Amino acid sequence: MNGQHGMGWIRDFADPRDLHVHRAEVKPFLVAEQPLPPAFSISPLPPHFDQLTIGSCVANAELAKVRIFQSQILGYIAEPLSRLFLYKVLRNIQGQKGDTGGYLRTGAQAQVMFGAPPEALYPYNIKHYDHEPAAFQYAAAQNYQGLTYYRLDP
Repeated sequence: MNGQHGMGWIRDFADPRDLHVHRAEVKPFLVAEQPLPPAFSISPLPPHFDQLTIGSCVANAELAKVRIFQSQILGYIAEPLSRLFLYKVLRNIQGQKGDTGGYLRTGAQAQVMFGAPPEALYPYNIKHYDHEPAAFQYAAAQNYQGLTYYRLDP
């Protein structure tokens, strides 16, 4: 990456860690107990957030998935998690500084490896998009880690 401002989503390439739909680990997630309905609505959606002028769309999308899961499956929406924290740690994983955007896979990896603290502990202030989170924020994020992720790319 050349450090260009606000690149946002970056198309990623195949990775040996990606799981194919034919892998044994993935099959239980693809088998529905009952046939799926012909249509499904995720309305009403939880409130969405504006990423403003930085390329944090991957972090926003990753944590939007968490909020949709909470609202649709669990029936509640907890406090929002820190999009800016996730944006910083996914760029750390990618070895990048600046507002470079990120890969979808890396956003999922960051959520599983680190989690994200509540946004109240690491607010979305875009002036601080490249500040390294404090140890306290990393510790708080561990309470909100993802369990695993699958990239299904048949």
